[in-house]
Amino acid sequence: MQTLFRIETDRVSVTWTGPDHPKEVIGNRVLVPGFLHVDLLRKGAPLTIWRSSSPPGSPPDLQTDLGPHLFESTDYEVYAHSPRNCPVRIHHRDPRIAQRLSPKGEGNVFGGPVNFRSEVGRSRFVVEVDGLDEVEFEVLVFPTKLDFEEDQEEILSDIQRESVGLALDWLRSTWRVGEALGTGTTTSELEWAILLRQVIADLESGLHHVAARPRRALVPERRMVEPHRVHRVDSVLRRELSRPLRGASGGQLSSGRVLPRLLREQRATTTLDTPEHRWLAAKVGGACQRMTRLLLAERKRQQENKRSTGVSVRSRQNVEELEVLAARLDLLTRLPPLAAADGPPPLGFSSLSLMTAEGYAGAARACVLLDLGLRIQEGSLELCTQGLDVLYETWAFLCIVKNVSLATGGTPMTDGLVELQADGLTVRPLRGRQAKVSIRTDRGTYLEVTRNPPYNQDHYTLVPQEPDIVITVQEPGWPAQCLVIDAKYRLDASPDHVKLLGLAGPPPDALNALYRYRDAILEAVPAGDNPLSTADRKRLEHVVVEAAAVFPLRPDPKTYESSRLWTSLKSFGVGAIPLLPGEDLWLKTWLRRALGRGGWSLADQALGHRSVRTRRQEMILAEEVAMIGVVPAENALERFAWYQKESRYYVPHGSNPRLLAVRWLALYMPGATGRGDVRWYARVKAHHVVRRTELATPWKSRLAPERLLVVYELDAFQALELPIVNTAGDRFGEYRWASGLSLRRARELPELSLETAAEWRLVELLRASNIDFQVRAADKGTLPTTSDGAAKVHFSDDRWVRYRHSGGFELIRLGGSTEGGLSPED
Repeated sequence: MQTLFRIETDRVSVTWTGPDHPKEVIGNRVLVPGFLHVDLLRKGAPLTIWRSSSPPGSPPDLQTDLGPHLFESTDYEVYAHSPRNCPVRIHHRDPRIAQRLSPKGEGNVFGGPVNFRSEVGRSRFVVEVDGLDEVEFEVLVFPTKLDFEEDQEEILSDIQRESVGLALDWLRSTWRVGEALGTGTTTSELEWAILLRQVIADLESGLHHVAARPRRALVPERRMVEPHRVHRVDSVLRRELSRPLRGASGGQLSSGRVLPRLLREQRATTTLDTPEHRWLAAKVGGACQRMTRLLLAERKRQQENKRSTGVSVRSRQNVEELEVLAARLDLLTRLPPLAAADGPPPLGFSSLSLMTAEGYAGAARACVLLDLGLRIQEGSLELCTQGLDVLYETWAFLCIVKNVSLATGGTPMTDGLVELQADGLTVRPLRGRQAKVSIRTDRGTYLEVTRNPPYNQDHYTLVPQEPDIVITVQEPGWPAQCLVIDAKYRLDASPDHVKLLGLAGPPPDALNALYRYRDAILEAVPAGDNPLSTADRKRLEHVVVEAAAVFPLRPDPKTYESSRLWTSLKSFGVGAIPLLPGEDLWLKTWLRRALGRGGWSLADQALGHRSVRTRRQEMILAEEVAMIGVVPAENALERFAWYQKESRYYVPHGSNPRLLAVRWLALYMPGATGRGDVRWYARVKAHHVVRRTELATPWKSRLAPERLLVVYELDAFQALELPIVNTAGDRFGEYRWASGLSLRRARELPELSLETAAEWRLVELLRASNIDFQVRAADKGTLPTTSDGAAKVHFSDDRWVRYRHSGGFELIRLGGSTEGGLSPED
């Protein structure tokens, strides 16, 4: 510990000690000089300032604001000592700072430790000697992990682009400068309260000046006066004199005219009930009502916290400061000009007095400022911002939403992000602390990027889990798959940690939390034996495929690429990614690899994940033969009713060995326009061969009586989740072959030709790559036939792809050239 600066007067000496440049400062390019600004509050007192940044032997410099560099999350000590043995005290607005400062000895020494945690910016201290303010000094706190000018400004700019309220707070140990902008009404009670705290002094000054020198208006008033008190003769008075005299006489004119005892006169009088005063009264009265609602909300939230976690010192300070502001506003409403205002101002009212008159202009300017929005930039307002840990997490969420959209080619719907809920002085996204952004892609993928989603179901979560960010991917044909991202502002640069991981990174507890999220976040899913059905009992399965932490660092690319933080993401799906403004290449690379290649590729990265089971089921279904039977159009309803009742279906016996290997049976029902669909299916329990005469049916058969039939004994028919539609209106005259996989995945009739898992993998890769293609069974007139029974489908008019099982895929180009042995990725 060394002395960083010292401030001395004849009554007090203030000393600040601490490390000059802590070891925890990582990659911080300190371009801004250190800062120390001192104001002497007792006029005429001698003042001496010594800074550690001053050259040795140089005289105390009172003019410059240069000072030492102070950093976040660093322990300092500040002490005030009175050589005259007077009681001293150090004040700070933040009670968390003030609580750690206490008197020492006999009261002539006061101080203690100071740690700004993750809060950066300016911080003000006031030194009191013998009950009177002596010295006020401001220091500047720098971040240890970000560049003070570039990184921090860009993070704040990105957050403010969505909502400045997310970056602000009512009470912190540091503050930044900002200004009010004419962007419409303020978006939250927090912004309005911050503005009120800044302008209340100007509002009071202006209204007190108005109360001392009000501008009155003249209003006509009729009153009864004695004749000798009449000021002027007008038409009203002439009418009074022209009337016959009634009652006692009040005198006689020289002309002999007798005057009544009292005359009705119209006289102008002054009033404080002016349009200007009404406008000011309406503004101040509205501010009082808004402050009352805000104070009630903050008290209510304080009571709720008291029952659950207890009232924090900052929450108590918040209420006390709001109560002071409410009392000051209430006093302003009692000033005579505002109290005399009776009613609202005229519609569309404007006045030069409110713009130029002394007192009126200052009060009106303060009222107008309360209706503006805030912006954290160069200005004259003091704005408290959230700690860098909260700001970094918020910015990381916005950055991840943008990069997920880029990686998938989707369009984000940010309604759930920018819509905020204000609760007293707290501004947070809707649904508690959550924010959810939906992204849809052209290939049918649906993604959700959620901030702070709670996983706290009692029946399968032992300890509530709340990761920072969860990306949920819903690919067609796949269950939901999740990526977890934790934004960690803390860094561990200890030699042991760097030796283990290859570079500085998140601390061990943050990395271990990633494993916990991957194992502890579960989801209840159907547990039936029927792989085509989703309506069955539930069981728990893991849903997280990969988990990564993002942390603020600009590492050397080669060093990071070879570090365990990156290589572990590839090998077992847990790692960490550096992320700062302009440093998002590694995040983009990871998201493209994880999200840009379809559900099969994402499932390949899963360890013990339910996607592995789904893939295994798909492979099993691909080996199970499915028959698509036809229900004749002329008596379709009668036949289907018989199939359901008897749980049977039959086809003529033939030489195809598949006839005796059918595991699934689905029925094609013709439509009224010829475009039917496949929507009913059943599992085949058994089959046997009989003659047509041995099978009784309600309809007359066209087959020969001795014709052999294959009769399938079925389980009960079930409906497919989505029917397989004959969109092209192709003729469906006899049964067709498919597999259990194509029966489950197909949505259009031609897709039933894709019987194997490899073909469906190819379809997903083509869709993920935004390649246009068509799927339909091969036409012998356009595609060469094969003798090995390989499936034949084509994907465009000039290139065909067919799957030859052990021979892989074969690409056939127009003209007959072929290329074989290809994988889906090829």
